[in-house]
Amino acid sequence: MSNEVFQHLGQPRFMLCPTQYCAARATPNVQNSEYLNTLGSKLAPEIDIMWTGKESFFLNMAHVVDVACIMVCPVCTHTFVNSV
Repeated sequence: MSNEVFQHLGQPRFMLCPTQYCAARATPNVQNSEYLNTLGSKLAPEIDIMWTGKESFFLNMAHVVDVACIMVCPVCTHTFVNSV
């Protein structure tokens, strides 16, 4: 549905916050989440993903790398990013 809305709106700058928006919500985990893997393989690559890290209040580069490995689109990080 996100791809359809993106197309209908004329492909503007578009961000999606997935239901599993942090590692703590990924089932069973980030790498094996059917939801995140499907999102990564089917979401238009022009659509940015919002990701909050291990939990919803802390993010470091290792968390970004975890989700970026399964997403084909850029991962937007709107939380403070700490170096690992």
